[in-house]
Amino acid sequence: MWHAEITELTLREVVSLEDYANRVPFGAVATVNLLGGGRAFVRAALRRDGRPLSVRDWRALAIKLREEFGVSVIEADRHGRIVSWRTDRVEGGGAV
Repeated sequence: MWHAEITELTLREVVSLEDYANRVPFGAVATVNLLGGGRAFVRAALRRDGRPLSVRDWRALAIKLREEFGVSVIEADRHGRIVSWRTDRVEGGGAV
């Protein structure tokens, strides 16, 4: 018997789920590794125009990971150093 565990996610910023289904280009994309214990490592996070994610993008991503995957701490490599922040310090619920 095999046990399966989700350890990697591809997140795409879309206006609506219908947009994704209809192949409307997404605004941003991020790859997330779920590390266990409520931790996640975000990598390959970019906007469609090639620019880094904004604070608003990071906030929405944190809320999504907290609400749907139980992530309490996000880590990322920012300019060669590892940074982390808690998702319970992010305001709001749902999309930002």
